[in-house]
Amino acid sequence: APFFIGVESYMAVTFKIKLTNKPRPLHDTGYWTAGFNGADVTTAEKMPFWLETISLKAAADLSLARDSHVGLNSSSAGYFAGGSTASTVVTADKLIFTTEVTAAKSSANLSEARQILTSANSPTNGYFAGGATGSVSTAVVTADKLVFSTDITAAQSSANLSSARNGTLGASSSTNGYFCGGRTTGGAVVTADKLVFSSDTTAAQSSANLSEARSQGEGVNSSDVAFLLGGIDSTAVSTADKLTFATDTTAVKVSANLNTARRNYSGCNSAVNGFVAGGFNSGGSRISSAERTNFSVETTSVLLTTLSEAKSGVGSCQNNGIL
Repeated sequence: APFFIGVESYMAVTFKIKLTNKPRPLHDTGYWTAGFNGADVTTAEKMPFWLETISLKAAADLSLARDSHVGLNSSSAGYFAGGSTASTVVTADKLIFTTEVTAAKSSANLSEARQILTSANSPTNGYFAGGATGSVSTAVVTADKLVFSTDITAAQSSANLSSARNGTLGASSSTNGYFCGGRTTGGAVVTADKLVFSSDTTAAQSSANLSEARSQGEGVNSSDVAFLLGGIDSTAVSTADKLTFATDTTAVKVSANLNTARRNYSGCNSAVNGFVAGGFNSGGSRISSAERTNFSVETTSVLLTTLSEAKSGVGSCQNNGIL
């Protein structure tokens, strides 16, 4: 006897295949912005993580050419603040993920001009911590809090760092932010601070101290762990430390070391990988290369894609929504 599957047929089996065009969730898209290629630039670049291909995104270019700024993100927008042109600036820009358009957002400007600062974010707020008000030899404790619902940034003294420093390596869990290492006026340190989002308070967390003193590295993180990568003491390094959020402990993770020692670069992450790009190598040359840290196997590998040009002092954020 005849039977039917999907659509009507006679004495035959016919399979009906339905094709759908669903949007990809872009906790799969990262952005790198601005930087210094010999001059400050405004350029924005985009990488869908599932493609692992970086390309220019002119609509997302920053409103002001600058380097050594920092990015963070809510579920619907990215924010880039501070940095240096001929001098340090307070300027904040907002990137709307649905349109991929960036514009100045003066209500989110920093409370004081600074560069080489670090960020952390909860689902509802962003935090900008530390930095240098002048050259890299200056350092401050200042923390600012950005409320995503209002796009307003203001000083949050309870979240100030435990000691003045710039270039800390940052990471965020769902409940806490971490600012590790950095440079004081006397040089690089291992010091780690923990910011409790629920109380807006920061305190030293010695169990999370870096394995070696360094600044101007980068943190990438999953929901459970962070990898604190690269940076500089006297020269750029490839070192990776693993910070376990559940225990607030940091330890060396050699398998996750960068393939290229680098400093003054930036990174972002999907749910399964962290990505870093740009910076200076140990020879002091600017680079465009990008690397991927796989959270499950705890290894870092070189990507085939690169930034559009060699540059340092880039900022970054990732889209946690859908485009």
